[in-house]
Amino acid sequence: MNLDTSMGRQRAINTSGRFAAFASPDPEPQRIVLAAQDWIHMANAYCGDRFAEADGRSAMTVSAVDHGGFQHTIFSVIHGGATGEHRAEGYRLVPPAMYDGVTADFIDWRDPATVEARRRGDATGLLVRVKGRLLVCAKAVHFIRDLPSVPPMPLHEAKDFDVAARSMGWRAMAFNGADISWRSLNGHPVVIYQHPMQARYVSMLFWRSHSGIQEYCLPNALDASMFTEPVDVKAPQLMVKEDPIQLGLF
Repeated sequence: MNLDTSMGRQRAINTSGRFAAFASPDPEPQRIVLAAQDWIHMANAYCGDRFAEADGRSAMTVSAVDHGGFQHTIFSVIHGGATGEHRAEGYRLVPPAMYDGVTADFIDWRDPATVEARRRGDATGLLVRVKGRLLVCAKAVHFIRDLPSVPPMPLHEAKDFDVAARSMGWRAMAFNGADISWRSLNGHPVVIYQHPMQARYVSMLFWRSHSGIQEYCLPNALDASMFTEPVDVKAPQLMVKEDPIQLGLF
């Protein structure tokens, strides 16, 4: 689809067609599930603020993370909590010579022609720079967070972290005085807060990343039979070589 020139400065890239998979527009984003530690790394490539503040004078510079042999940049990050998925939404980046479509240096969402020609937020064909190299937003990709695949952290460390956090945040605001129990999922310690007077609860899995202890809010739809009794470990150990539980929400 040829885009109106009022959408911004555009460049028609002619190729031999062997990269037709990167034609514009691409109707549906590809969904890729990442382990939590890899998802955080991908989400850290967020550049939505730069996308919103682009002035059109030149291709904007973005951060990028490699996955599957391609670089990707992220324009939005959604934290779904206990009722939805954590999702990092962005684009696969390719050199202009690999892109079979119309490109644009700038997308002006204030322009009526842009709004009519593109879905809101669609950056397919947008030219960006990564460390000075010119690339094209070729394919929309949604990265979905799954359970961490790192070795489990010790149960006693998770309990200490939980106790220290009870006077603040969601624990103090929504679960003050809640019944607290501990379980395990794939070896990772899980604390369950059950409100004694209201029909609500939250299950929080603890794991350790390079930056410290992380909380992973498990979906309420997760079957309780997937939990096991927690077992403490003195130091991180390798995961048992068996198929780990996946959330199954994708």
